[in-house]
Amino acid sequence: MNTGKLSVTRDTQQKVRVDRSELLRLGLLSNVPTHGQDTRGNQGTPVDTQRVQTLEQENTRLHEQVQDLRSDNEQLRVDRDEWRDQAKTLARALPPAVAQEPSPEGPATGESASRRSWWRRLLGG
Repeated sequence: MNTGKLSVTRDTQQKVRVDRSELLRLGLLSNVPTHGQDTRGNQGTPVDTQRVQTLEQENTRLHEQVQDLRSDNEQLRVDRDEWRDQAKTLARALPPAVAQEPSPEGPATGESASRRSWWRRLLGG
């Protein structure tokens, strides 16, 4: 404290408080809880250890699932690009569209009545 190696704080009653991280930083605290241990140094309960293992297994499974989905997504992109190229090739091979003049009798064969003008439908044409 006096040499500046250890930072301390004082509470409202002027008692000195040393942060745990300061003791760890200087190596003055050796009883550091590790994964699966509580602050008293005791092993975690079997339920805690089992829960950690279950969560780690689930985490691993989810990482594998993410990788599978990324792989599927990439394959779908490749398929999409191939289908797009095929559609463009087929569209270029089609002959140009020829404009047809409407016949005076009404819609051409195969055309639905909804494609006729509303005047023709109203007048029965």
